[in-house]
Amino acid sequence: MSAREDAWLFVRVCRDLEKRLRSVDEYEVLKSSGLLRQLLLDDAPLVHRANKNYKLDIEFEITDFQPPTSDQRKILLWNIADGLDPQTCRPGRGNRKVRLEDFLRLVVLRSGDTSFTIKDLIKFEANVMGGIHAGSPRTETEQHLRMITDMYSIQGIPGCLRQLKAIARVVLKAVDPLKVRVQADLAS
Repeated sequence: MSAREDAWLFVRVCRDLEKRLRSVDEYEVLKSSGLLRQLLLDDAPLVHRANKNYKLDIEFEITDFQPPTSDQRKILLWNIADGLDPQTCRPGRGNRKVRLEDFLRLVVLRSGDTSFTIKDLIKFEANVMGGIHAGSPRTETEQHLRMITDMYSIQGIPGCLRQLKAIARVVLKAVDPLKVRVQADLAS
């Protein structure tokens, strides 16, 4: 793809993600996983391709949190949920900024002694649950996430899937300066 095509696609993906973020429909939220994967995880992530000419520092502002460790207590299930996003977390927590690689490695879900990252959740929802591909869980991580998906929900949406809403909000805020620049160039 050309730089202009990458720019156009980046803007459209961001707009689509914004629209799906406002939805309470499970299918719409599920489809956001494919958009997040395209933006952040593909071999050549769309955010990098769109930023190639701008070279903006893209940082993800998150709540300053630490997941519980297995030596603190036996954790049946812990999920940061909306606490990931500084605008929706409970008051009193600080914020911090992280780069994409660190953002993707953030542990946002624990079950027993097993931790799951943002990257794990995006890939699971996109590649197993139907955000892009629908399939059977093959890895131990996918099997465990499938079990958790069947265990609980938040506001009527499976918990693992609902976590994508907070992830998407943080992503959209992080890429907004790039989106503004790209839109201005596309309009000229």
